[in-house]
Amino acid sequence: MILDKLLAFLALISLNFEKIFMNNTSIIELLRTFSKNELKRFDLFIGSEYFNRRSAVTKLWSELKPFAPDFRSTNLTREYIYTKVFPGNKFNYGTLKNLIYELTLLSKKFIEIEYYSSKKIQGNFNLLEAIMNKRLFVFFEKTFNETKECIEENFHESDYYRNKFYLHSLKQNYFIQQDKYYDTSASSESGNHNITMGYFIDVFHNNYNQLLIKTELSAGHENSFMKKVLDFYDTAPVNFDFRVRIFYHAVMLIYEGSSEHFYEMKKLVEENISRLSRGERYNFLVALSGYCYIKYEEGSEEFLKYEFEICRYMIENGIFNFENSQNIDGPFYRNVALSAVKNNEYEWALGFINKYRYSLDMKIREHYYLHALIEYNIKIKNFEQALKYLSKIKHSLIIDKIQIKKWELVVNYEMHGFSSLPYIIDSARHFIYNDNKLNPSKKERLNGFVQVVGKLLLLKLKKESGDDPGEEIYSLKKDIGELKDGSKFWLIEKISELEI
Repeated sequence: MILDKLLAFLALISLNFEKIFMNNTSIIELLRTFSKNELKRFDLFIGSEYFNRRSAVTKLWSELKPFAPDFRSTNLTREYIYTKVFPGNKFNYGTLKNLIYELTLLSKKFIEIEYYSSKKIQGNFNLLEAIMNKRLFVFFEKTFNETKECIEENFHESDYYRNKFYLHSLKQNYFIQQDKYYDTSASSESGNHNITMGYFIDVFHNNYNQLLIKTELSAGHENSFMKKVLDFYDTAPVNFDFRVRIFYHAVMLIYEGSSEHFYEMKKLVEENISRLSRGERYNFLVALSGYCYIKYEEGSEEFLKYEFEICRYMIENGIFNFENSQNIDGPFYRNVALSAVKNNEYEWALGFINKYRYSLDMKIREHYYLHALIEYNIKIKNFEQALKYLSKIKHSLIIDKIQIKKWELVVNYEMHGFSSLPYIIDSARHFIYNDNKLNPSKKERLNGFVQVVGKLLLLKLKKESGDDPGEEIYSLKKDIGELKDGSKFWLIEKISELEI
């Protein structure tokens, strides 16, 4: 009974709060996103009779405006605003609610126009269509040339080729409307060229992430579509520019994995870095460094120096996030630190780890900060500190758990935790057996590492007991050499210690 009354009382308070305060209304949430300059332009927008003919809505905005830019105040109540808009009148919640609704619609229209105004090329396309519809052909050529220049200035945009195709289509329609001669053969050739180039960019961009995820997770079916696209690429009657070729090699790094695609892509990116957008620079350089990372994880040191060179270049040139993002990507942060320690650049690695820690999104900051510190401390052989950081990892993504399993095995072996290692090995084996989401090749590599660590532990204990495991060491050394896993380099070091 008491609980029911309490709940009813709280509901009443909540209802009254909603009616009284405006702090959490839709209009306030919209207005809080406006910059100082946007608020000034919105003021002009509301005052324009073309968009707003209701003086009460204008008055409502004028009373809300003093609360900008945060729109947080105990005075920001519905009653207070109502008395300012309608002085001397009794408060009417319905009337104010309707005015707020209209102001909200105007705010959305303002946002739409502001965004539209920033899209100059699309605006010019609309203008060219309107010019043709009104048959104002005297204005067409000038607007056409301005649009053409604007498209070329924005060569890096993903819809560059679509824009070129659409512009030529508009010109073709322009000549047809005037019964003028137009070289349809040349126009078709140009259109086919732009359609094909745009098609490959769109397809490569659309499928890249799916291909990348399949290297980590056992997700989705085999992408037979991409095989047909790549076959078409080899026979397409088009001379591809450097952007399409970079996209192609980026896809092939994952799809096929041949080193020739790495070197060709690296050359193209280096030669055209100034012609790429910020987003393209980031994505292409991450693709290159990611390939180096994967190859090391597969047991190859061929690309070790390239990975650090690319990562260092990206950090020193501020290319460490995508477009307008303020944060650094978590896996990228970890991989940059790892690329440094793998190249024995310990001072640089620690400086990077600490400097860019707070550039990580707060939700993942501690997680990837710990990842980087664990790698760093293992490399400098501070295993106690590595174990301390390892114990602080509370949860992890599936694709990170393989590395965590390896860390547990390495740190406990190095700290002579021989009594606990069998349990850790058993736990890793259960993880391999029970997880169905990981890429099979990754599970196979982890399984190979776990088996070798188990054998290494037995040989270590055998030697410490006074027995000579010489022949077994030779056999295990051969097994380690055949491993296709980045952890083989640590295993080679450990097996060499047993030979002494």
